[in-house]
Amino acid sequence: MKCLHKKLTVGVYMKENELEKKLYNEINDTLGDKLKGTLQINEISAKEKNLKTYLCRFRLDSKSNPMAGQFNFEKHFLEGYVPRNYRVASWSDSYIPSTIISTSYPRGGIIKLSRKYIFVPVYPNTNEFDSDRFYKEKIGWSPLLDILNQDSDLESWLKKMPTQSATRNRKIEINFGPPSNLISSLGQLFPASNMAGKYITVIGFRAIPRWKIGLSGNVSNIDLSYMKYLTMIIQRIGDHIEKFDYKGKVDEPTPSANARLLKLMSAQFIQLNNDATRMKS
Repeated sequence: MKCLHKKLTVGVYMKENELEKKLYNEINDTLGDKLKGTLQINEISAKEKNLKTYLCRFRLDSKSNPMAGQFNFEKHFLEGYVPRNYRVASWSDSYIPSTIISTSYPRGGIIKLSRKYIFVPVYPNTNEFDSDRFYKEKIGWSPLLDILNQDSDLESWLKKMPTQSATRNRKIEINFGPPSNLISSLGQLFPASNMAGKYITVIGFRAIPRWKIGLSGNVSNIDLSYMKYLTMIIQRIGDHIEKFDYKGKVDEPTPSANARLLKLMSAQFIQLNNDATRMKS
């Protein structure tokens, strides 16, 4: 999933010293009484001077696994920042045979209202990947894919996803690219091994935030109201994977499809699963 950007003109944007606080307040307001325990936010920005990145870890209830979110803010004018795309991820203690992605159907160009969101396999042949054809012809199909694609709640929640945010001088919008584009997906599900050598399924989705517009017409804050649906989507998919109860062979994850999500999951986030494994042992 690519985000298309239009250039900014001079204006008032989110200040560097208020990013973390505004992010914390918005997540807390969005998830509200669903949050259990402490909401943790840490800056994990790379050396790139024009980008601020924060990792948020949280739990929604005592039964489900913790979740993590990665949020990016891009610098544009003096000390001003604007929110970019964000990702939310968790895992299922059960596993799937190979990578599944969620994308639009049909693919190509900016998202239209007539399109829907689907789940398709990456295998059997990534060199010939075509999400439209894989979905239409059910290539590499499994009963789990039927379950995911026939879930009316998942379909409804995915359709609520913002496809663009705009001010009078800036705009970001989603573009999934052609059906052969493997990495430009909305969501990814893939098997991974934890510290105990047990397979789990990583479940991650990305989205663009809505922008809160100030009196000057520029971005004054971030709107993460759709994030609650992302958490619902991840939990529902986890439930389906657990009921699917796959016990067979696992194909290796596809690095090109999972590189960005794996970066989120590694270090800070996969540690959550390792901690849970230690507690159970």
